[in-house]
Amino acid sequence: MMGKKALDAAKILIEETGLQGQLTPEEFLREREASLDRLFPQAELLPGAAAPAASRLAHPCSTARAAL
Repeated sequence: MMGKKALDAAKILIEETGLQGQLTPEEFLREREASLDRLFPQAELLPGAAAPAASRLAHPCSTARAAL
């Protein structure tokens, strides 16, 4: 599912889990967003994640992207 647009991934999920007729991909995405909005504020950092994150914020660097 990674690398797919959210709606495309939701369509695949609905089809693969046999939820057609019970839940639309759009409904799934709305429910998922509501769940994430509730969960993310309570999420805790994994051990060792605070120092690298703080370092990146304290010393921002430019990144480059290339596309073919």
